[in-house]
Amino acid sequence: MRTHPSQCDRAVHAQCGFTLVELLVALLIGLFLIGGLLTIVQDNKRSFSTQNQLAQLQDGERLAMTMATDVVQATGYFPNPTANTLASLLPAAGALAQGQTITGTYSAAAPGDSITVRYATNSGDGILNCSGSSNISGAIATYTNTFSVVVNAAGVSQLVCTMNGVQYPLVSGVTLLRVFYGVDTLGSGSNVDTYMTAAQRQQRRYLHDRGAGHRGRRLVQRHFGGAAADLHQPALHRSGARAEPDHRLSAQRRHHERHGDLSMQQRRHPSSVRQTGFVLISSLLLLLVVTIMALSMFRSFGIQEKIAGNMREKQRALQAAVSAQQYAEWWIANLSVAPRAVAQGVASAADISCSAPLLDANLGQGQICLNTLLGATGLASAAVWPTAGTNIGVQYTPPGFNYTGSDTNAAVSDIYYARPRFYIADIGALATGRGEVYQVDAYSYGLSSSTLAVVESTVAVTCTVCNVGGL
Repeated sequence: MRTHPSQCDRAVHAQCGFTLVELLVALLIGLFLIGGLLTIVQDNKRSFSTQNQLAQLQDGERLAMTMATDVVQATGYFPNPTANTLASLLPAAGALAQGQTITGTYSAAAPGDSITVRYATNSGDGILNCSGSSNISGAIATYTNTFSVVVNAAGVSQLVCTMNGVQYPLVSGVTLLRVFYGVDTLGSGSNVDTYMTAAQRQQRRYLHDRGAGHRGRRLVQRHFGGAAADLHQPALHRSGARAEPDHRLSAQRRHHERHGDLSMQQRRHPSSVRQTGFVLISSLLLLLVVTIMALSMFRSFGIQEKIAGNMREKQRALQAAVSAQQYAEWWIANLSVAPRAVAQGVASAADISCSAPLLDANLGQGQICLNTLLGATGLASAAVWPTAGTNIGVQYTPPGFNYTGSDTNAAVSDIYYARPRFYIADIGALATGRGEVYQVDAYSYGLSSSTLAVVESTVAVTCTVCNVGGL
């Protein structure tokens, strides 16, 4: 009897499918691929969580710095210096001597330094304390505010402000507070040339207390050391292994009688000749499943990367807008004629009717407007001011700020869409009649015109001794 050889029989070492060993190797490679994809997804989720924590930390830090700045700048303030003195309003308490307005401690290790400041306010002065409120008691009140880092009952490290014995948490995740004091070591009387810690300052015994008619201390709080989140970009370690399949297939060619028929014999795996393609189909299906999973994971990866990028650009826009807002507040108090006009009882003398074109704060320009932003632009809300196309307000470029069409700092690669802008409006007198309130609106872009942040604040310019009527 004569049998006809098949295609597999004609090639002695040919394979019509994959062996079990090759299937296991394919599964191993698939597991490596899935493991790599899962690692990428986990790293992306970790990166997204880190970006979210960073955004929360920056918001908390901005709030804490704003609160600390307002409180520290009020150090040594007291109302009606013709009738009151620091010694009469600030008695000795704890580490503070009578009339002393500031003290601090230094520690090289965590939680770091602390700073304590005191001031007295009259009812309705509008001077903020640690709680974010002001004195409305109807009488003079003394506030002692201490900024420090503590660990709460839950084991969370927090920056807190303790006001008159009541603790107010400001931001979580801060582990170290470092305070530097500006000191005029050269005796110029007006310029700070050295920054010292509390220990160094106490060694020099160079502490100035501010009183009525005297120069104020120059106190600069440099930075908060915070570590709310261990901000690391996770690295992806790829490992690969090359597996060589072990084919132990022996074949023996035999001649049967005179017809020369060929037959394949496998000594150890006699059933392997029946693999005619089913394993190949299974492998293809497995690769198809892995491919679908990879596409799904990469799609999720791309979406989360976009979310993280959008959060980053939103924070950049917000920080730039706050920079413009803070500059406007500083300009009102230091470069404008508003303090003098308020002291003379003619605050309106500092105001003008604002219209186009734009002014440039970096060229020393600025303005306080009689008309509010909505009145000047005809808009229903300050939120639509940036997109309304109105060329009104004052442009400001923070130091090292790069925007489209200008590279003011070659060492910084981050680019903003446009320069920040602010608008200052006089919104009326304080209820006490001893000052004026100004509203500051500011905005800035991120990388593109679709990333935008608008901020608004009010600033009160008050006078301790007011020459009402300009006498």
